[in-house]
Amino acid sequence: MIKKIIHYYVRRLKGLKIGFGAAVVNSKITNKNWIGKNVSLTNTMLGKYTYISDESRIRDATIGAFCSIGRNVKIGLGFHPISYISTSPFLYRKSFLGIKGFSEKDLFIEQDYRATAIGNDVWIGDNVLVCGGCNIGDGVVIGAGSIITKDLAPYGIYAGVPAKLIKKRNDKYQLEEGQLESWWNHEESKIKKIVRNYNERS
Repeated sequence: MIKKIIHYYVRRLKGLKIGFGAAVVNSKITNKNWIGKNVSLTNTMLGKYTYISDESRIRDATIGAFCSIGRNVKIGLGFHPISYISTSPFLYRKSFLGIKGFSEKDLFIEQDYRATAIGNDVWIGDNVLVCGGCNIGDGVVIGAGSIITKDLAPYGIYAGVPAKLIKKRNDKYQLEEGQLESWWNHEESKIKKIVRNYNERS
């Protein structure tokens, strides 16, 4: 508990917006990100203005800019071999969780956690599960409680178990400006101008 309190205040002194109890391990974040309470972030890189809500657990992921990630989201779920004698790591690891295993060498390590890529301007609802190795395109919306087991095409709205395409997002801005797929790469002053112009026409 004392360690959590120290980490919390050290991060605040650095200008990082990280909630109490969050664990950030080998990950890249900036003061343009917001991390909620008890979030676990491992081997992950966040783009600018992306936030992650409370109790979410993310590992081995690259997440783009301006993403909105809900509560209790799990990204980068691990795998177990299903063609081996057992799915238990105690049979295919020398040791696991500090307990001696039955194998003389570590097997299937490269399959345990697969890299997950999430694009820009993605909204992931509460309680979503994303299996490791999935690629989620720019502009995707994922409904609460969905399970993602495969790649999702850009600008789709997906929901369900497993998630399926419900419909495509409105691409009016893309048709009019021809720059929807890259607006997040602009400088902040340019983004403000784009937003102002878009709001004036809406």
